[in-house]
Amino acid sequence: MSGNPIRKVALRNLAAHKVRLALTVLSVVLGTAFITGSFVFTDTLQRTFDGIFGDVAQGVDVRVSAEESGSSGVPVEDIAAVEALPAVDRTTPYIGGTLVLLGSDGAAIQTGGAPVEGYAYFPPEEFVGESQEFIEGTPPAEDGQIALNASAAERGGLDVGDQTSILSIAQGMVPVTVSGIYNLETDTGGYIGAMFTESQASSLFTDGRHVGYLNIAGDGSLSPDELRDEVAAAVPGMKVQTGAEVTEETKSEVSEALNFLNYFLLAFGAIALLVGTFIIYNTFSMIVAQRLRELALLRAIGASRKQVGRSVTLEALVVGLIG
Repeated sequence: MSGNPIRKVALRNLAAHKVRLALTVLSVVLGTAFITGSFVFTDTLQRTFDGIFGDVAQGVDVRVSAEESGSSGVPVEDIAAVEALPAVDRTTPYIGGTLVLLGSDGAAIQTGGAPVEGYAYFPPEEFVGESQEFIEGTPPAEDGQIALNASAAERGGLDVGDQTSILSIAQGMVPVTVSGIYNLETDTGGYIGAMFTESQASSLFTDGRHVGYLNIAGDGSLSPDELRDEVAAAVPGMKVQTGAEVTEETKSEVSEALNFLNYFLLAFGAIALLVGTFIIYNTFSMIVAQRLRELALLRAIGASRKQVGRSVTLEALVVGLIG
């Protein structure tokens, strides 16, 4: 027999057994879906975090921070030294820390592990970076007022004018009133960001002599690298980076923190690959075993062993492509 009749036999056999074809395709789909899902989830997770932290230093030319992450931060006197530099346009200190926010029911708002932070609000003309867009109410204007990101307000059942409390390490339970709700581009994953006045944020989250870090915007006369070197000379002993370096460092830290999850998913993908291979192999083995009479008939009417093998391989190829 020639190859062409065998091809016709294989294709007609598939057409004649549509249910078997559908079930075989399903086995291929199930076998590969585990692997595909594992890798898609891993890449999606990485892209999501890259998107969240990709703008962590947007609009920042240079950032000054402490060399040691567990230290008190940047001394307040260093801010004056930086602001005195001729190439510096403005600076914004980060004054913030962790807290617990209570919802309208009096219970702590759950975040699923996402950060909960409070920090000082600065008006747009004083802020380095992209300032927040308020969709309701106003920024905090006096101590005892806070502004919340939209998702946090929604989860806590809080609206403008509502009274609630925050729990801080320095002062314990502090009553506050929601003065406004702002929009956040990366408002995802359960994050809570509560804005305070600069004075109240300082009393809640600092020792009064240090700030977390200092963001700097240049006047355009120097490149970020040149401005970084100039600032570094003015504040020796501090860690001075460009905004791009801060972004890359943050992404690297997040990627390193996610490595254990990536390894776990890759291991799961390898197991899924092994399981999927057995599912597909066993399915085809059972199908071939059920067709022994049919294959024997082909041999009896003159088909060679290679032709019979090619017919089965052709059917498997078609099923694989569809799957």
